[in-house]
Order: sequence, then structure tokens, then C-alpha cells
Amino acid sequence: MKTKVWKLVAVFVALLAVVGAYMIFFAAPQTVASLVLQVNPAITLTLSERNTVIGAEGLDAQGESLLARLDVAGKQTPEALRAIMEALHETGLLADGRRVLIALHPVGARLEEAKLTALTETMNQALATYVAEHALPVDVVSVTLTPELAAAVYAAGLLPDDYADLVAEVGSPTALQVLNLQKEQGLDPVLFKEEFSTIAAALIDMKEAGIAEGDALAILQRALMADPKLEELTTITAAIIDLHETGATQKDIMSVFTLLEEQVVAGMERTLLLEEFSTITAAKADLLDAGVPASVALDVLRTAITADPKLEELTTITAAMVDLVEKGLSKDEAQARIQAAIKADPTLQNFDDLIEAAKDEAQDTDKPEGEAPREGPVQPDPDEPEGEGGGN
Repeated sequence: MKTKVWKLVAVFVALLAVVGAYMIFFAAPQTVASLVLQVNPAITLTLSERNTVIGAEGLDAQGESLLARLDVAGKQTPEALRAIMEALHETGLLADGRRVLIALHPVGARLEEAKLTALTETMNQALATYVAEHALPVDVVSVTLTPELAAAVYAAGLLPDDYADLVAEVGSPTALQVLNLQKEQGLDPVLFKEEFSTIAAALIDMKEAGIAEGDALAILQRALMADPKLEELTTITAAIIDLHETGATQKDIMSVFTLLEEQVVAGMERTLLLEEFSTITAAKADLLDAGVPASVALDVLRTAITADPKLEELTTITAAMVDLVEKGLSKDEAQARIQAAIKADPTLQNFDDLIEAAKDEAQDTDKPEGEAPREGPVQPDPDEPEGEGGGN
């Protein structure tokens, strides 16, 4: 009896060993990472802990068509990427000027940092090798997203073409802050998605112009607040970069947005102010370049906008301030002359004449003593010898 029991136990243990081996080697693999590849088609590959493809999905019609001709399931990631690149090459989608965009992100917490790094390097090497072998005139841009950023871009409906350059330039944490601006500013999500590449380019351009990343992000936030329809964002960015390159501080830059909002509250059309944003910033740059203190320059701009709400003579008024300062008037005196000219002629039709008179007055004031014509008879020079006929 005991012999039979021990035989049953032995069989049971052997069965457990077989089941355990089966579970180890044949259990369904777990997803550890997701990879999105975009050229013109866009596809996503789901990767296992064994670095194999366990799922593939087209993210657009072209992506679905591409995968319909390929069988990448069960392939190692480099092999699957090579097969996809081959299919793209054969259909002429790796032509000059195209970019291969790759976004990789971990799924869950099963992929250690070292393994994620290794997977990224393996993926990049496979793509670089194929491109080099075929001398393809394409660029490969590869980025790794944090799970939080991946969730945000998927929720926003973005593809690598929208965000890859941004992540490559500023990293996932800052890119996530940019994405969060949509909810923070209450921007239309459809419009935000459509213009995200423009928003990303704005931040990249400011950073490349030498504006600190944190300052650039703060400027972008104010720009989106000022232009919620995203119609003038590129113009605003270019104007801010020009202002920065004249030596303006972050405080000087942000004060322009404050001035704009003040004028909107006062009743001016936001559209007009945004259309003339470059004019306003250029005028401030000229004032600062002439040595006008930032606070005074802001007051002059405020005076000019109030006097000319259509902004047709804004440059004329601020240029007058620069000219008066260059003629030698103090900042306070020059500002007083500007205000007096506007008060004397609110229509601004005679503004130039009034300023020219102020310039002439400034020049007369600057003349050294003794230059004015002398009145009365001219006294003889005591050192000059008397001429003929002089004396008795």
C-alpha cells in the first residue's frame, strides 16, 4: 500500500515539474514596452520581455495596409524593424527628405531601466544599419517616453511627427508640461492637437535662441494665454526672440504680455494687438537700445497705445522718444515732451511738427554759452594793432 502511495506522489511531483516547465517556457509573454514607428504610415508594435513582437497595429489606413502585407508577430524587435523598413523601401516611402520617427515607452513596471536602455540601443542600431546598408537619404529620430508622457500623447491623439522633435530637445518631463498647457489654459483640444507641432516648434526655437528652458516655457504659457486661437503664435515667438536678442530680460519680455492684457481689459481688440505684436516688441527694443529704462519704455508704449488705439502711429511716437533722448534730453523731459505733443494735438496730425520743435528747443538748450549772436557794438580787440587812419 505504501509503495502505491509513494508511486502516486512521485507521479504527482513529476506532473508539477512538467506543468512548471510549461509555464516557464510556453506561458503567454507579458507586454513590457510599446514602440510607435511613423514615416508616412504609422504603426505600433507591442514588445515582450523576450524582446519579441507580440502585437502590431496600424494607427492609420496606410499603417494597416502595410501590416496586412507583413507578418512580424513572434519576430525579434531588430528583425521586425528590418522587415518593416524593407517594405517601406520597396514602396518608395524612404525617399529623400523623409524621416523615420520612433517613440518607445515602457508598459507597466516590468522593464528595468538598464533593459530599456539596451532595447533602445538595439532598436536604433537596427535602423541605422539598414539605412547605411541601402544609403537611404532619410533621418532617423528616436525618442524614449516616460509612461506618463506616453499616456498624455495617446490621450491627445498625437503621433511622433507631432512630438518627437520636442522630446528630443527638452526631454519627457518638459514635453509633458507643454501637453498639460491644454487643460491649464482651457484650450480647445481639437485645435491644440492640430497646432501641437507649431507649439512644440515655438518652444524649440526659443530655446535654440538662447532663452533658458524654464523661461521659454513661461513665455509659451503667456503666449497661449494671449492667443488662445493659436493664430499668431509663430509671429509672437519670432518677435520675442528678436526682443531677447536685443538684450531684453525675462521681466522685460513678460511685461509686453502684461501690457497686452491691460489693453484688452481697457477695451482694445485682442486681434489687433496680436497682429501688431511684432511692432510693439520692436518699438520696445528700440527704446531699450536707446538707453530708455525698461519701466519708462513701458510707460511710453502705454502712452502711445492710449493715444493711438489703432496702432497706426505707434512707431512714430516711440521713435520720437528715441530721437529726443539722442538729442540730449533726459528720459523724464523727453517723456514730458511726448505727452505735451499728444495733449496739444490728440489727432496726432501735427505730432511730427511738435516733436521737431521740441528737438530744436533741445538743440538750442545744448549750445555752449557764447555761441548765440552778440548784441551791441563790437568792442575792438585790445591785442589787435590800430589800423591806418586810426588815432589822432
